[in-house]
Amino acid sequence: VSICASPDGNAIITGHSDFSIFRFVFEGEDGGSLPVGSSRIAQHTCIPMSMSWGEHIAVSGPDCIVTFYDRAGHTMQTFDYDVKDDREHTVVAVNPSGQTVAVAARDKIRLLNFSLKSRK
Repeated sequence: VSICASPDGNAIITGHSDFSIFRFVFEGEDGGSLPVGSSRIAQHTCIPMSMSWGEHIAVSGPDCIVTFYDRAGHTMQTFDYDVKDDREHTVVAVNPSGQTVAVAARDKIRLLNFSLKSRK
């Protein structure tokens, strides 16, 4: 139901209706830091309708829970927004540096910043 590319362009992640998130790594010119192939990296809290990959992988969906995963699929941080307030998150986008994530809900945009100092 969703797909996005890694910052280096050598991998993609896909979100599926069974709440799973898969990573597919392709051979890059520089050899890449991830092994070539595919694997299930995470099980999200709902259907991962929107994803973006920056410093971490940001995922959200109809339950309005934004979860940040590292590239191996470990949960780094979670933000739980009220479904009555946000309705659902339809788009997650990361800025070019990968440090700010915009999460779009029905009538608002939430900005989440990654701190290099605390790594959160």
